[in-house]
Amino acid sequence: MRRLLPWLLLVCVACTPRTTAPATTTDAAGVPAPADAVPAVVERVVDGDTLVAEVDGERERVRLLRIDAPEAARDGDPAECLADAATAALEDLVPPGSTVELATDVERRDRFGRLLAHVWVDGTWVNGALLEAGLVQVLTIPPNVAYDDEVRAAQADAREAAAGLWDPAAC
Repeated sequence: MRRLLPWLLLVCVACTPRTTAPATTTDAAGVPAPADAVPAVVERVVDGDTLVAEVDGERERVRLLRIDAPEAARDGDPAECLADAATAALEDLVPPGSTVELATDVERRDRFGRLLAHVWVDGTWVNGALLEAGLVQVLTIPPNVAYDDEVRAAQADAREAAAGLWDPAAC
């Protein structure tokens, strides 16, 4: 089994995923990929919320839905707090060559042409794992609102645990 970096330890290991009632906890391993998820092979990680993968024989830039990672250093601007940690965590979860499952929502592409998707690897919902680690924040851009209860619960868990971005000493 792949070794997860220390900041990826899940906040709630024995929680049940929520579906209808307001939840206070979630577990990224407990949010299953939908039956219509498509396989993809990771080529590389771009940053904490974007990767490049081969999907149906095509090279796709994939933007993870419902999360927003701190911006990496670019164009002479320094990296935002924990940007490198978010990128490293995503790389640890989905290293090059790993097979993942992708599930899209209502809008399949963003204005930059990136494929918008939730990502699973080895039964773990990657978007949720990054939220639980506190390395990304919830980002909602309607009409893509799938897993709303789960993303909010994962962020609440990270905030309550003062993990990552929610740790006052992190930055």
